[in-house]
Amino acid sequence: MLGTLDHRPHIVSQYSLDYDSVSTINSWRLLRMSLTELVPAVKMLPHADKLRLMQFLIIDLAQEEGIPLLSAEAEYPIWTPLNAFDAADTLLQMLQTHQAAP
Repeated sequence: MLGTLDHRPHIVSQYSLDYDSVSTINSWRLLRMSLTELVPAVKMLPHADKLRLMQFLIIDLAQEEGIPLLSAEAEYPIWTPLNAFDAADTLLQMLQTHQAAP
């Protein structure tokens, strides 16, 4: 029976980010890693891992700044133009003014 070969570069899997274990990353190692070492490692990550890294960094920065994060259980109001009659009237007046100008 023939097996399949994995043609992906092994270095990518070396730098692959397991999102569930992000909190267990050895923080002293990250503090000692220079930006010139970090950038090439990040560039080698698969697209999905880059997005996970970005999400991790955003959450970490928000927590450092004391910015409250959105909760999956909460409800948040979202503005919609539906039934925004004042906005529609204002836009209509602007359009009519623009069309009336020579």
